[in-house]
Amino acid sequence: EAEVPLSDEELGLLAENLNKVEELLCFSEDAPEGFIMLRENDEEAEEEVYEGFEPFLTKPLEGKTLRSYLTFDEAVDEYFSKIESQRQQFVEVQQRQQVTGKLERIKLDQTRRADALRSEADRTNRCAQLIEYNLDKVDAAINAVNEALASGFD
Repeated sequence: EAEVPLSDEELGLLAENLNKVEELLCFSEDAPEGFIMLRENDEEAEEEVYEGFEPFLTKPLEGKTLRSYLTFDEAVDEYFSKIESQRQQFVEVQQRQQVTGKLERIKLDQTRRADALRSEADRTNRCAQLIEYNLDKVDAAINAVNEALASGFD
């Protein structure tokens, strides 16, 4: 691998930034601030959704929606309590959707069954009406069958 030499200016910037990082990491008595990154709001979102947390403001965080806290510990506590709350809400919503889905399937099945029973009742009523309209012919057919059986016809 070829080494790329750094200019004096680049070496100076690198050293300066390394010193800044060292200062940030060696906080002496002060605890670092905390930051929670918020997901970009959807139109339908009712509340803020947390994406992550950081102890320092870095370049990648520029332009992101952030909520700052006095200490990193506060940010972490808030993040995990909110995430747990959101997880519970998500589980509750899923359970509600499952129950609603089952209820809808049961309603649909019951509707189909009721329709099938109505259809069968209509068919049975039509048969009864036809028998009533043709009562003479039905009685004659029944008598003919009874006579045939009485005379030993198998």
